[in-house]
Amino acid sequence: MSKRNQAVIVETTPPESRQAAQTATGTPEEIRRSIAGIALGHEGSTAWSYDTSHGQYGTNSYKCNSFVTDVLAEAGVPVGNLHDTFRHETVPTAGDWADRDFQIPGWIALPPGTTPQPGDIVAEKHWYSIRATGHVGIIVTDKDGSIKSASASSNQNKVVLDAWGAISDEKITVRRYVGVAT
Repeated sequence: MSKRNQAVIVETTPPESRQAAQTATGTPEEIRRSIAGIALGHEGSTAWSYDTSHGQYGTNSYKCNSFVTDVLAEAGVPVGNLHDTFRHETVPTAGDWADRDFQIPGWIALPPGTTPQPGDIVAEKHWYSIRATGHVGIIVTDKDGSIKSASASSNQNKVVLDAWGAISDEKITVRRYVGVAT
């Protein structure tokens, strides 16, 4: 494997709420497989449920973006706090992941209608309320070999696997990890 194709992530200081992660190494493809595996392992978890407190998010708040950020940090691909939203620094919102023009280091937005692959981030921008900008999840392969998305569901109060985001759809932004230049 050439060094040019190897992804190296430099850890930013994550919020105290996130687990400290090691730096991911390997090809972007290997890292995406790791991201998908970690996300799949959280199926059924209530850590990001609407009615619990998690990290910088209190009870009765949407946490799909926190789920994605935490999985990425666990995989060694932290995105960190990127901008000031609602008067405080925050991890990328679902709306940020869905905005093709919003820059997230190491991630590219693929052309509309792209079929997502395991480890890709899928996001849709829309306003549920003042506290939600859309929905975001991670593409995984379930135990039956089907492509699904893993996301924190406020309706079911747990991490679920479903077809949302797992099929080609013009409304959904697909982002793929390509590594961060060193």
